[in-house]
Amino acid sequence: MNQRPIRSPEISELKAFCAAVDLGSIGRAAKFLRISQPALSKRIRGLEAIAGAELLNRSSSGVEPTASGRRLYEEARRALVQIEVVEDLMVGLHDEERPIRIAASHTIAEYVLPERLTSFRESSERHLVVELVVANSRMVLDMAARGLADIAIGAIEPDGQADPRAMLYFDGEVAVAVPRKHPWAKLDEIPLEKFLAEPLVLRDPQANTRRIVDTVLHGRGVEMASPLLELGSTAAVKSAASQRGVPAMIARLGIGPESEGFVTRRVKGMSFPRRFVILAPGHEGFSAQGKAFLDHLLDGAAEVQAFFND
Repeated sequence: MNQRPIRSPEISELKAFCAAVDLGSIGRAAKFLRISQPALSKRIRGLEAIAGAELLNRSSSGVEPTASGRRLYEEARRALVQIEVVEDLMVGLHDEERPIRIAASHTIAEYVLPERLTSFRESSERHLVVELVVANSRMVLDMAARGLADIAIGAIEPDGQADPRAMLYFDGEVAVAVPRKHPWAKLDEIPLEKFLAEPLVLRDPQANTRRIVDTVLHGRGVEMASPLLELGSTAAVKSAASQRGVPAMIARLGIGPESEGFVTRRVKGMSFPRRFVILAPGHEGFSAQGKAFLDHLLDGAAEVQAFFND
């Protein structure tokens, strides 16, 4: 018989844990929640004490959830979304004042959404209040489909199936980020046999980026070498790859200019396409400001797509 926890987890502990998983770093999570790093670490340790298990693997490159942590994360994230809904109802916000709930994949939250929010606020006469949830693509699109987010932006499943209400945002890809000092940086394309034999830094198995890669390789009847590391965000993957001087598989959008220390290389004869969509089933009931921001997102799709067409 399973023993019940000594107490229920506190909302602040769940928020601290989910923020650490979302951002792949205790420091970034503390900054996001506007608390000190020791305070955030204390909350996570408290949650681990209740669970009776380690929830995070900690290393110099950041944090990632353990197997137990991954199970807790999905349920905790759903619970926090429900709590936010209840809090909004208690406050009694009017439609015009209610924050826009945006659920975004890690890639979108890190490399697309900040610019879109900034440019909208600069061009709008009214301040846009946003509540942001960052999770994997499957989860954020599910949140919008269930009415737990107003707008969700993420990549569709590797099989290409998407909610019929989803609107195409842009077509991207997964590529190899190669440190400039690595031998692969001198190649135009990476031979398939070299790619398959090299242990790389990868996203976690639940990430859309990873599942795209695994699905494409499975379709060709080949397998990669065991990963050097599996991490929970693009930022964490880039940091670990940079520190170790090894290649990584990440969203093409996350590979910046060469000054960041990486170059983009493709695998010869292979492609890893990725389609991003926006799902906003209740957009007809949005406030004027919410509708304007959705239009602003869609209007900016060409700018994002141009990044891949260069």
